[in-house]
Amino acid sequence: MEQKQLQEFIYFFTHNKSLTRAQQKMRDALLARDLDKKGDVTLPSVNPPSTTIHAPKETATFLSLFNRREGFKYLTHNYDNNSMKLTDMLQQVKDVYVEGKRGKNLPLSLKALLNNFITGGAWFDAEGKKCTDGYGNPKWISWSSNNEGRHPITDLGGMEKTIQRFRHTVRVVAPDLEDIIKKITERFPSLNFTLKNLDKADFYTNVFVLNSRLAEIVKDLHDHENQEHHDIQVEYSLDISEDFFMMHSIRISHIDSYSPKSIEDVIRKFDSTGGFFYENAEKLKGYCNWSVESLWDGKPFRWNILDDTGRDRIEVIEAANLTGFTHILTYYQKD
Repeated sequence: MEQKQLQEFIYFFTHNKSLTRAQQKMRDALLARDLDKKGDVTLPSVNPPSTTIHAPKETATFLSLFNRREGFKYLTHNYDNNSMKLTDMLQQVKDVYVEGKRGKNLPLSLKALLNNFITGGAWFDAEGKKCTDGYGNPKWISWSSNNEGRHPITDLGGMEKTIQRFRHTVRVVAPDLEDIIKKITERFPSLNFTLKNLDKADFYTNVFVLNSRLAEIVKDLHDHENQEHHDIQVEYSLDISEDFFMMHSIRISHIDSYSPKSIEDVIRKFDSTGGFFYENAEKLKGYCNWSVESLWDGKPFRWNILDDTGRDRIEVIEAANLTGFTHILTYYQKD
């Protein structure tokens, strides 16, 4: 088999979403064989190079426009005076959107969310439900022309409902994070959850991405559950960076459970055949930093999967500080 054909075959095999979990395990076992020592075939890297640059602070700066009158504020808030017109507001927002994303490394999913809500098209709310309504709907412009000085958010139960859906899709507002986690817990009754300070979380992001990635993290912990360890702790905390960005961290810990695999083996798979960590990193890239702390085959390390701080990819940590296999998602906020 030619090298290119082999690459295409392996890429299809490792990214086939229709495989059962048993088939996936068989696939991973086959790929884990040391083929390059038994023949003249060397397995190539099958992870396609990402064109997205991880720049979460640029994303935070862009999202801070929702706090500014001259930015995106009036997409989700009422006018400050009744002399404003929807057409003028939308033109301002479109100009700000174009300028705000110029030269920035923003996640494609975030740009699509805003663009479709502003100009028209399908977008997905915080729960992943499809919505086709928004400021691009001609009915909104028509309503505004017949209700001069009124913002669509004053159309209670109608346009107001859509705007609130969008608002909760670009901002985690208490108790949103707590509600998200509680809904995830309902899917995994065998796990015991402890929630800490989730009702204090308040920051901007693509909430649908956050929601879906948290669910995938908990699912992965559930899939590695054993007869002894069923406890999951989810904790929110707030800190500040050296350059005065607020840092909103979410820690998901599988208490007293650790990885039997070495950190080298896990990263080797991440860099080649992909898997859960690779797929999750691609979805989170540009939104937040992501680290995992654990004993890896008995050795304590922090793996910085997504990081913009310049830290080493692998850091040695104190085993005594570990509570279990722990995911740490850190979102920036710029006021």
